[in-house]
Amino acid sequence: MHNGSRNMSGMTMTSFLAVLVMIVFIASIGMRLIPVYVEYFSVVSSLKIVADEDGVKKASTKTIRDRLIRQFDVNDIDSVKRENIHIEKNGKKKAIVIEYEVRKPLLANIDLIVHFNERAEL
Repeated sequence: MHNGSRNMSGMTMTSFLAVLVMIVFIASIGMRLIPVYVEYFSVVSSLKIVADEDGVKKASTKTIRDRLIRQFDVNDIDSVKRENIHIEKNGKKKAIVIEYEVRKPLLANIDLIVHFNERAEL
């Protein structure tokens, strides 16, 4: 028998628009962060290439930094500057440390800030 009331199911227009706005917002963040992380993986790759080069353990700090900057130029890395590269010495051991951050505008005065800290032992 039919009692006159129907069960309604599904989304209302308001909830559909809310979900759509959230999807667009998340996609917007993703589109801004993907290039940042692609560049980060290039930084890691460049760091490993330089750390594995012959003679880098005995090279001067300036030489190591110059090799890394040259590798960044080849890989079109713009976010890491010379001052973001540090060579740490602990006794006879050396390590290259790269610490930098990337800011990407999101909306009006809101920025996305991503901080990276990568290290390679020589």
